[in-house]
Amino acid sequence: MKFALLTPALLLLLASASHAQVITGRVVTSTGAGLPGVNIDGFDIDGDEIDLANDGTDAGGFFTTTMVSGAGVYRFVFYPPPPPATTHLVGERPNVVVVTTANLGTITLEAGVLLTGRAVRTGNVPVPNVLLEVIDETTGNVVLQDNDKTSAFGTFNLAIPPHACELRLDTTSSAFVLGSRFFELDPSGPVALGDIFLPPGAVVSGQVRRPNGLPVDGVDLDFDKASNGKRVFVPNDNTNAMGNFSVVVALNTYDLSLCPDDVTGLAGARLDGLSITGPTSLGILTLPAGLRLSGTVVDQRGAPAANVDVDVFSASTGAAIPLCNDNTSAVGAYSVRVPAGTYDVVFTPGAAGAAVGGDWHRGVVITADTVLNGMLPPNGRGNSSAGPPPSGGTVPLPLVTGGPGPRPRVGRAPSLALVLGHADDELLVEELAPGAPALLLLRTPDGASSVRSLAPADAAGRARLTLGLLPEGTWLRVVQPDASRTSGLHRLQRRGGGG
Repeated sequence: MKFALLTPALLLLLASASHAQVITGRVVTSTGAGLPGVNIDGFDIDGDEIDLANDGTDAGGFFTTTMVSGAGVYRFVFYPPPPPATTHLVGERPNVVVVTTANLGTITLEAGVLLTGRAVRTGNVPVPNVLLEVIDETTGNVVLQDNDKTSAFGTFNLAIPPHACELRLDTTSSAFVLGSRFFELDPSGPVALGDIFLPPGAVVSGQVRRPNGLPVDGVDLDFDKASNGKRVFVPNDNTNAMGNFSVVVALNTYDLSLCPDDVTGLAGARLDGLSITGPTSLGILTLPAGLRLSGTVVDQRGAPAANVDVDVFSASTGAAIPLCNDNTSAVGAYSVRVPAGTYDVVFTPGAAGAAVGGDWHRGVVITADTVLNGMLPPNGRGNSSAGPPPSGGTVPLPLVTGGPGPRPRVGRAPSLALVLGHADDELLVEELAPGAPALLLLRTPDGASSVRSLAPADAAGRARLTLGLLPEGTWLRVVQPDASRTSGLHRLQRRGGGG
């Protein structure tokens, strides 16, 4: 008997075939129809992509694919033909155990809706290669996309869930220094965003350190527009292992918050009125050591109060202390870090509890980790620790306004009476230190904070600021940092009629 000579290439092919794993199944639409042209990708337990042969579905949506990675646990992802061919969402099967063969059965792809748009910069010039990321607000997961960048013409076509989601446009992958943007969407049908302007940007860099000079890894940087308190989307906004950060933001003025991970034992920090007009180095930013302030907030019935805002103020100056993740959880719990000191602490409900007042705790001394529980008073009437804040020994700043028409009103404190007019009313602040700037701090009922600058006080110690219409329940405070002066904290309430 004669035997054919096997070449090394043929031996390798046979060896590979003998160890190949076979994956079968069918991909169907939300109506149960087989879906052809679906691309299949596989990943091992470390997230690395594996090689697949015959990695697509046939005319009936069936697939038989092979892999040579050996037995193991894998994740398979199914990419339907991208829009406008279909608007079905990408599907996946995690934790698939493969020994020799694995039948995945029927994979049903969810129906989505079409999202279109075009990224442009100054001059209506298209911006290609912008990274597109869709976040499902229901699950918090990224919605996988086959084509996740803008085309050479700046255009994009995405399939997104037909419910609340967020679209992020990350410009750091483009060839231009532009501000990134995000959109909150809640579609029930196709959404056409049209031209999306990406503003000129600049690189903001720096390093975050501990008081002993060591770098701090994983510090989250949040940029809020100083004009309205709205947060902007800034990709890659965490420090690295060396404490360094380098991000691109649109040219604007921001309030920058730095929030370290709780395990660092550090308190947060804040830089207000940060004007970005070009590349900016913030140098070394040092975070203070922080002590844990935690507890539970309940309503007047003793039930856990969710989404309650926690604010901490210096008892001596009235200055707000930067906090991170300062809202109560679904079970009414909160945990923040502050430097050692004496503080006034207030628990204020969110928009859902606008009829309920805040719970004030005065002169809280924190020299170690401290538990402080709160109870929201009913209808704005304080319990033993609720009501307007104390003056704290600060220099009072009388404030008055003029202008006709119906006026909102805030309550009175021992040294301050503040009345704000309707839209375009003028706020007059008196008894300021001449020549020193002052700030108006605002926090609206939805939790958004903002800072408005008053012009430096004139020789008579007066400064003015034109205000728009403020929502009821807004908290207000005037601070003159250079002169260590502050007003009390007041909450805006309405009254009917004019005058």
